[in-house]
Amino acid sequence: MDIIFMGTPGFAVPALKKLNEKHNIVLVVTQPDRVNSRGNKVTYNPVKQTALDLGLEIFQPESINTDESVEYLKQFPCDMIVVVAYGQIIRKNVRDIPKINIVNIHASLLPKYRGAAPINWAIIDREVKTGVSIMQVGEGLDTGDVYLTRETVVGSKTVGELFDELSILGAEGIDAYMELDNESQLNGVKQDDKLSSHSPKIYKEMGHLKFDEYDVNRIIGLVKGLSPKPGAYVNYKDQTMKIINGEIDSNLNYDGQLGQIVNITNTDFTIKCIGGNIVVNTIQMPNKKIMSVEDYLRGNSIEIDVLLA
Repeated sequence: MDIIFMGTPGFAVPALKKLNEKHNIVLVVTQPDRVNSRGNKVTYNPVKQTALDLGLEIFQPESINTDESVEYLKQFPCDMIVVVAYGQIIRKNVRDIPKINIVNIHASLLPKYRGAAPINWAIIDREVKTGVSIMQVGEGLDTGDVYLTRETVVGSKTVGELFDELSILGAEGIDAYMELDNESQLNGVKQDDKLSSHSPKIYKEMGHLKFDEYDVNRIIGLVKGLSPKPGAYVNYKDQTMKIINGEIDSNLNYDGQLGQIVNITNTDFTIKCIGGNIVVNTIQMPNKKIMSVEDYLRGNSIEIDVLLA
């Protein structure tokens, strides 16, 4: 098929590569280049870099929905438009372009977690399973009919780990969708809006761990659901310590206040929480790389009984 591909972050790259193996990618549409604030240099997003590597035509409009953008898209033969985390709302004038369909890879088991950050929220909310949905792009936000899904267990994965896994499942899912020829499958399944939930955008301040308000399940959900970026964080002796990973310890016998470091070993440290404790094994200190607690303790110290705020 002749495909226009729309995507921007690394999540979309496996799908682009998979489609390029079997189909004709006539155009890759991605967000405009941005200036890196640290080095004041123009950086390419992962989809653009992949498209360059594959020798594909690239289009980077500020808005995909303008008359100029639509006229440009219409120059290309297009059986399908495939959207993967593109980053812009797609209006009807664009949706009407493909001869067959416009579909999206969404990183949740719809109708759960419609919106901007489904992977993060599935972990924060401690879901047992999540997955990807191949769905039709329509008027509403992630409300279109679902053609097929792929599932995985959330387990103890961080958002970084689950992001990588779901990107592969998304590529496999869109590949399977392209093989469908049964009319009932191609019609998809209408979503039940009564079962829907929303996954709003993640922002940095969400990562502040409030041990006097959140129980241990919410704490570990935030740690894993915000890891590695933007990161859950605490104030350790006037320094911002990011807690990148850890696990729950149900031992309730530690003395101390909520948010206090109550145990330290060579490989981790334990923070007292409501309903249990969190054993922290990976951190990031200001202006330092992410590292295991074991590596950090080789040249630094973490003090027991410190109250984290």
